[in-house]
Amino acid sequence: LDARSVPGVVVHSRADRTILPAQTEALAAAHPALDVHWLEGVSHDDTPRAAREDEGSRSAIQRAFGL
Repeated sequence: LDARSVPGVVVHSRADRTILPAQTEALAAAHPALDVHWLEGVSHDDTPRAAREDEGSRSAIQRAFGL
């Protein structure tokens, strides 16, 4: 099984300065089955909380897991 064909989701903030958005973009380019959902204006440490509160993030995660 080629890992690049396995669906997945990444929730990332465009304001993250710990893991730069360009790194997530490169990951997504290398793994076409990966769904990237972007948050705006959220720091690295606040991304988990923001993802739980963001409807788009929750929907992306639910789609990835078939929920």
